[in-house]
Amino acid sequence: MALYKYRGDYAIAAVFSGELIKKWSYVAKEVTIPLPISAERRDERGFNQTEGLLKLANIPFTTQLKREHTEKQSKKTRRERIDQEQYFFVEERDTVASKEVLLIDDIYTTGATLHLAAEALMKSGAKSVSSITIFR
Repeated sequence: MALYKYRGDYAIAAVFSGELIKKWSYVAKEVTIPLPISAERRDERGFNQTEGLLKLANIPFTTQLKREHTEKQSKKTRRERIDQEQYFFVEERDTVASKEVLLIDDIYTTGATLHLAAEALMKSGAKSVSSITIFR
């Protein structure tokens, strides 16, 4: 995953497409949203790795969930990750209001990122939020 996430090696990411499609097709959802990265992180990497996974799998998604820039999660301790302030927001509430939302992320470490994202979506009126991650 590091080769894909930090070096953009799409051949490696393509390996996960089949399993992602299978898991995605079994989950109830009206809206699929990749975990966003900040604009600064996108400039640094050149792409959002989770969006790339969805594109390779031909899974439709929306990017209405946004993220403020923070220090890299990998640089934080478990406690720092869990104690973070909210940094996600929904750009257009109508996209998620009263809908079943599925979040897609590449790596699950403490669950703090998914928890904050789900919280922002629920506060914006989502009916429910579930998630799929590639690695734990």
